[in-house]
Amino acid sequence: MHESTPHHTPWWKKLLQFILFLAIVGGGAMGARYFIKTAPKPERKAPVKQSAVVETMPVTRGTTRVAIKAMGTVLPARELAFKARVSGEVVSLSPGFVPGGVFAKGAELLRIDPADYRLDVRTRQAELASAEADLALEQGQQNVARKEWKLLRSGSKQDAGSELALRVPQLKQAQAARDKAAVALKQSSLDLARTTLTTPFNAMVSDRSVELGAVVTTQETLATLVGTDEYWVQASLPVDRLEWITLPAPDGSTTGSPVTVTSSAGESRTGSLLKLLSSLESDGRMARVLISIPDPLGLRDESDAALPLLLDDYVSVEIQGRELTDVVTIPRSTLKEGTHVWVASPEGTLDIRPVSVIWKDKMVACIDQGLSSGDHLIITDLAAPVQGMPVRSRSKAESEKQATGEKSERGAK
Repeated sequence: MHESTPHHTPWWKKLLQFILFLAIVGGGAMGARYFIKTAPKPERKAPVKQSAVVETMPVTRGTTRVAIKAMGTVLPARELAFKARVSGEVVSLSPGFVPGGVFAKGAELLRIDPADYRLDVRTRQAELASAEADLALEQGQQNVARKEWKLLRSGSKQDAGSELALRVPQLKQAQAARDKAAVALKQSSLDLARTTLTTPFNAMVSDRSVELGAVVTTQETLATLVGTDEYWVQASLPVDRLEWITLPAPDGSTTGSPVTVTSSAGESRTGSLLKLLSSLESDGRMARVLISIPDPLGLRDESDAALPLLLDDYVSVEIQGRELTDVVTIPRSTLKEGTHVWVASPEGTLDIRPVSVIWKDKMVACIDQGLSSGDHLIITDLAAPVQGMPVRSRSKAESEKQATGEKSERGAK
């Protein structure tokens, strides 16, 4: 039986394997070195400063009129608790005598039964006729008495007893009775005329509290009437805005500042400043003004298609204030920290410039010093503005981008 012997790799094969390994590693290293040396190298360029792209707007010095904005409430300029001046049964109502009904001055609203008042007029007429007849008789008797007295006391001087003899007191009494009857007739005629109730001015019925057949007295309020020729708007504005508005002269020689009122429905009507009220608001300590709005319902102009102004509506008010000359008007949002603006300089850098603000509200600011016509105001918000940082207008950047694209297309062709 033969024992197996272990298999041994000859030494020369091991040496050959080692030499082959070294050749492969050395060849890879030399190839990598060759590719690294022969690879193209990027050109070194100087770093380019990135310019912030901003929106700009050119500014111009000129004349502008400031506008004071406020909120207000529509009020009636004339409001009347409509009452009867005589008592009686309501026998007639105008068809339009309902809430919202509109009437011209002198239009009939309702009528009270005039029968009793006609009878009273006839009675007073009879009393006046009787008093006039009594006066005529007394005048005739006085003529007779005067002739008798003349015959009896011829040549003597008139004394105190002559007035009785000449029936002077009786004549005065008859004249007084006639005058009293005439006054009573006039009063009865007035009461009869007052059974027809008419509007004292151009009015709209706000509410009505009387019905046909009701017996009314002079103490009852039959309706509430509101004048349609004019409404008032009471608005509140800061006290420091008063110097910018114009109030009408006490004698009416000048009118107040023009005003535009916009209702909650978006309809606008024009008016003028009427009065400055004598006290401030108790809550906000704001000044209060009254604004006159003529023809708030659009009744005079048949072509007026705007919705009527409604009482108690909460409206926005724009009062035209004083005129400013040689100023620059900019959006309020471009005013930084209240006293500075950002300007794109001709050199393409940011100029943080101080300005003098003469007027500002929520929307605009008026600059009298610090900006000139032709300056390009930056309206874009910058995260970290630094004086002198490079900026480019968006329009210029887009033009450059478009020109670069066209050049690339020509090169590709």
